[in-house]
Amino acid sequence: MERNISKEKRKNSNIATWILLIFSAVFFISYPFHYSFLGGLISSLCCAAMIGGLADWFAVVALFRTPLNSNVLRKLFESSKFIRTEIIPKNRERIFQALVDMVEKELLTKESIISKLENINPSGIIIDQIKTDKKQNLHIILDTVFKEIVCNLNEKDLENIETLTNKILKDNLKSLELSNIISQVLDWMWDNGYKEKITDILIDKIEELSKTYEAKMLIQDAVLHILELNRGSFLIMIVGFFVKGNLENISKGVQEKLVGFLADMREPDSIERGQIQSFAKKQLDRLKTDDALKNSIENWKNEKLVGNDAVIKKLGEILTQYISSLKSEPTKTFHITEGLLDKVENQLEDFVINEEKQITFNTAIKNIIEQTVEKNHYKIGLIVKEKLDGISGEELSNMIEPIIGSDLQLIRINGSLVGGLVGIITYLLTFWIV
Repeated sequence: MERNISKEKRKNSNIATWILLIFSAVFFISYPFHYSFLGGLISSLCCAAMIGGLADWFAVVALFRTPLNSNVLRKLFESSKFIRTEIIPKNRERIFQALVDMVEKELLTKESIISKLENINPSGIIIDQIKTDKKQNLHIILDTVFKEIVCNLNEKDLENIETLTNKILKDNLKSLELSNIISQVLDWMWDNGYKEKITDILIDKIEELSKTYEAKMLIQDAVLHILELNRGSFLIMIVGFFVKGNLENISKGVQEKLVGFLADMREPDSIERGQIQSFAKKQLDRLKTDDALKNSIENWKNEKLVGNDAVIKKLGEILTQYISSLKSEPTKTFHITEGLLDKVENQLEDFVINEEKQITFNTAIKNIIEQTVEKNHYKIGLIVKEKLDGISGEELSNMIEPIIGSDLQLIRINGSLVGGLVGIITYLLTFWIV
């Protein structure tokens, strides 16, 4: 990084140099006359001014580099215990650490950040955006934030999301009441136009099962079981001989009757269809009240979860694949956020008039922010240090010098002038003694 020398600094530097040269020249010219009062006064003034100017020139230059950029002087000063040059570059670490401490412990303390955030009213910001003329703004803001998050996710972030999703699913699926979810979903579908579709699906499944070999064997077992229960009757025994000889045909006939019965159920106005719908509704209601049924569903769920990480992993993969698709097609996020806003619109309108909810929301947001600040405050220092670590000692000098260089050149001028004044006073005090 090249030094950026300002005009003012260059001007002051030239003035200081000319003053030093003038005092030096006058000193050498006046020195032969130093035995006279006037010659001694001028000589003493110029000598002290020259020494003061040279000393301050050395001090100012030594802050940033070795005077005259001489390698010989650099080696000579490095071996000295009392003379130091390149003060700023050599103290780079200490300066940077002081800056980090100042930012972290004085400027951006936990308390100051939290104090500033206390004055923010999150619910007020949301309410302002919910107003009719600003709903579109809220949508744009939400979409921009969502899009920014999605588009800046890298492969490592996606892996972390998948890992986190797997962990959340593992930790929460066991405690999730699947029976309640099934009950709520099916109830909603039943009451929102899906009743006929569910009925058709049930009929299709029953018909499919009734045509299987297993169904035929089940019918045969049922017939034999009925005969076994009534074997004490002579009439039943005779019927049993007949039935056992025609068991195959009987089971086939029952299957055909069952299929015909199911075909009647497909008619929208049939009594049979109403009966199966009534039966299905009773089974749905059982999910809410029958603890044994609910427990059997939960036990089945837990059995499937034990050692079955493949399902959980697949869910995590599906989520990350969906997020990846959003990265490749950012326009999708607009429809997602639009749908999200539509779904929560009623809740938002209630939020506007409900002060209790606003207070709860503000408290929750501030608690989250406070916890985040408490947890991540140390990262402020790390970020500052990371940025500063990329700056070398020479670059640091070249950054500081243009800022304070002009004032430092005034120190050189002051050194010559004060030195000259001290020279006059010293000469006057010692003239009569000598």
